[in-house]
Amino acid sequence: MARELLIIGALANFEHGPNKNSLLQEINNEVDGFYLYKQVFEPGVVYASLNWQGVIGTAASVSSIAALAWSIYTTKIQPQENNPSNELEPKVVIQIKNSDGEFEMFSIDGKYESKEIFIEEFTHKVEVLRAGEDGSSIKETIEKSGRWVRVK
Repeated sequence: MARELLIIGALANFEHGPNKNSLLQEINNEVDGFYLYKQVFEPGVVYASLNWQGVIGTAASVSSIAALAWSIYTTKIQPQENNPSNELEPKVVIQIKNSDGEFEMFSIDGKYESKEIFIEEFTHKVEVLRAGEDGSSIKETIEKSGRWVRVK
């Protein structure tokens, strides 16, 4: 049986303006069984945290998520040859974690030999995290916390 997974993703070393949450928003728009949450902030309280996270539901396609992440990198942030001023390479950074605290980190930064190799590695590692019985629901825990609101 598959279990839900928590996903945090970001575009790194990239001036992306209004597209700052485009990775998780794109996955939310394209993958059935994916749930996106934005943190609710209390006025006047200072937070040091991530303010977007997603839940990969048990029916969500892991390979679809990998393909979308690759597509976002290649179409939106892959370094342009005519822009040599970047000292740090732009990349997509993704962390996926199960309810036991086990996690995998992925970085799409031009070092994978091909899209197929990335998708294969991503899918294999995430399915290992997904394997096993899980009595708790990450989605329910997030929704009950009162600190996150689901983005439609």
